[in-house]
Amino acid sequence: MTGERSNPAPQADVRRTALAERMADYLLDHGLTAGSLRPLAEAAGLSDRMLIYYFGTKEAAIEAALASGAERLRMDLEATQLGPPANADQVSRRLTGFILAEERRPVMTLWTEIAARAARGHAPYDRIAPMIAQGFLEWVMPQLDVPEPQRRDEAIRVLAQLDGLALLQGAGIELGAPSRLARAVVEDKSERDGHACPPQNCSTSTGSVLRPSVQIGEPR
Repeated sequence: MTGERSNPAPQADVRRTALAERMADYLLDHGLTAGSLRPLAEAAGLSDRMLIYYFGTKEAAIEAALASGAERLRMDLEATQLGPPANADQVSRRLTGFILAEERRPVMTLWTEIAARAARGHAPYDRIAPMIAQGFLEWVMPQLDVPEPQRRDEAIRVLAQLDGLALLQGAGIELGAPSRLARAVVEDKSERDGHACPPQNCSTSTGSVLRPSVQIGEPR
C-alpha cells in the first residue's frame, strides 16, 4: 500500500512559533533577567529537555522569543498610519505618544534590556539588537519627507530621541503627558531654528496597539 506521508517540518515550525510567542509573553512580563532555562520552559508549557529539543539551545529559544516580540511591534507599527511623510521633528512628534503609551512600556523596557546586553557584547543579544534597530529604521525612513541622502541620518535622529525618552521613562523619570512632551520638543527645536512653531502644528495625538490602523497624523 502506497501513499504520501505528511511532512512533519511545517508542523514543527508552527509548534516552535507558538512556543516562541508564549516565551515572548513571559519575557515581556518578567524581563531578560528571568530568562533562565526552567522559567522559559515552564512559560512554554514544556520541560527543560523538550525546550532544548525544539530549539537546540537556551540562547536559540531566547532568540526565537525576542524575534516573536519584535514581529509584534513591527505589525503594530505597520498598522499605525502616521499621515503623509514629514520632516524629522514632525515624525518624532507623531511617534512620541505612540512609543510612550502605557501599553508599549513592556516592549520598550525589553528593548532597552536587549540593547544594554548587546552593548556588552553578550550573545545572542549582540545579533538580535542590530536586526531590531534596523527594522525600526526601515519603518521610520519612508515616513520622512527629506532628500534620500539624508533620510537614514534623520531616521537615526528620530529613533535616538524616542529611545532616549523610553529609557528615561523606564528609569522612573516623570515625563508628563506625551502630548505636552512632544509639543515641548518641537517648540524647543523651532526656537533654536529661529522660527515659531504654529500651535496647530505643535499638537500631537496618539495611536493604540489595541486599535489597529489608527490615524495619528496632524490634527485638522
